[in-house]
Amino acid sequence: MDSTTSIKSEILNQLNYLSNEGLNEVKRFITFLSAKSLADTNRNQNHSKEDFFEICGMWEHRDIDVSKLRKMAWRESKW
Repeated sequence: MDSTTSIKSEILNQLNYLSNEGLNEVKRFITFLSAKSLADTNRNQNHSKEDFFEICGMWEHRDIDVSKLRKMAWRESKW
């Protein structure tokens, strides 16, 4: 598999043969890909935060706290 550096180098070499119109198309495409990548990254980060906060309420209206959870979790451990 090609390294990122060699792929970039190959692309730059091919750009030398494009007309101004072709270069503008490449520029638009790169802008599109960059925006899509940023949007995907933001969506994944927000999704992770949302997943966490969705489960925060799972113990709502129950007689449970952090110390009880710890005690229950370590009860089964045999060190």
